[in-house]
Amino acid sequence: MIYRWGLCLLPVLSACNPSSSPASEPGQQTPDTSSPGFSSPQEAAAQGQKDLLAILRMHSGDTYGITDTTLLAKAVPGNPVMHYVLDFQRLLQIDSANSLSDFPKEEANTIVPLVTDGQLVTIVELSHQDQQWKVAALAGKALTDDLQVIYQIMPRYAGIGQGAQIQLIEVPNLQAKLFVVRANPQGERLGPQEWVFARYAGFSLREPVPVSTLMSVLHRDAVQFQREYGEQLKKQKLTE
Repeated sequence: MIYRWGLCLLPVLSACNPSSSPASEPGQQTPDTSSPGFSSPQEAAAQGQKDLLAILRMHSGDTYGITDTTLLAKAVPGNPVMHYVLDFQRLLQIDSANSLSDFPKEEANTIVPLVTDGQLVTIVELSHQDQQWKVAALAGKALTDDLQVIYQIMPRYAGIGQGAQIQLIEVPNLQAKLFVVRANPQGERLGPQEWVFARYAGFSLREPVPVSTLMSVLHRDAVQFQREYGEQLKKQKLTE
């Protein structure tokens, strides 16, 4: 069981609503659910960019980690970052894996980075339903900071980073963030390769971690969490 709440910082421009994504965090604006829909994530992200610029004309960007609105105004939507939530019940049963690709997970809101000259400025979070993309949240300093690190180290592992795909996988209850980078490195003929970077348990976002090692640690901690809090959460769920 995981609770997903957004923090509404600017009620003048938007309504406070529970976020549909576990990535919601302090310093992240959650727009009104009546926001318009778009046919592509790029169009929706561009609208989110306009909305954020409007907000920053009246409020300081420090809360969002945006110190230069000129960079934000020049930014363009980058490749979407697919966002998933790992199946916690399956994690309790599985202590090893060679890849995260086939591990059960639930799709969450998509993250679109806003980029200026290769520099990640901030992010826009999008929901996708009935073939429509909508702005779900704006900015989010902690996630932006993590993605900036991934952007910086990608060239070391994925050539110049062109065409590299990033996925964010969150682990319920453990507060773990996993960034999966897939790409065809320059000069390689072995097909797509995968690197996993984890913000969790002493792992560094700047160094990839073997999936088998990571899954062993996550499984161990998931079992410990379930042992300590499982009954409590079960009782709480029954009373809701």
